[in-house]
Amino acid sequence: MRLMKSIYSMFQASRRWNQTFHQAVDGWGFTRFPCEWCVYIRRSPFGTVIFAVHVDDTLSIAWPPEENTRFKNELKSKGENSDLGPAKFALGIAIERGAHSISLSQTAIIICTIDRF
Repeated sequence: MRLMKSIYSMFQASRRWNQTFHQAVDGWGFTRFPCEWCVYIRRSPFGTVIFAVHVDDTLSIAWPPEENTRFKNELKSKGENSDLGPAKFALGIAIERGAHSISLSQTAIIICTIDRF
């Protein structure tokens, strides 16, 4: 038998999700970084958006900030999603914003590793 649609938790479901996602963002004018296929960029007369996707999470940055809002609205047009606001934690890295700086820390994963061993 041949499936006409991918089914959640089947081996090919994540591949199909990635293909569908790529087609959508490609249609919005994004291109993949040649060296990192999970990072996309769009440059337009309105501004620049760069985002990374990991499994089903995205982390985006844009200038001007309105471009990030536009990108989030494009994502919402394709289905249900959640906007968790400014990133505080991504891929095991804590993100803290200061007045004129951004600090990255892997303290949580270091403590977890120490506890484990």
